[in-house]
Amino acid sequence: MKMWTGLAALLLLVGCAGGEDTGFPMSQQASEPCEPAHGIDACGAGLFCAALDGRSQPTCYPLYSRQNGESCDDDDNCIG
Repeated sequence: MKMWTGLAALLLLVGCAGGEDTGFPMSQQASEPCEPAHGIDACGAGLFCAALDGRSQPTCYPLYSRQNGESCDDDDNCIG
């Protein structure tokens, strides 16, 4: 009984950690799928995680790579 109580507490703690865990690791590379909940650590250096251009799956994009007229979430996503 004691083992099941500990397991239940662990599962509750993991479940409360926030958001759905997609299983994507941190520091993904360019064009790899990413987890926005990881924040700045979702993608490697010089990359950002976003679902742009109508995509449903977030992907790692290079900083300042979005052209004029393309969608951007932050200033460091776009060239201009």
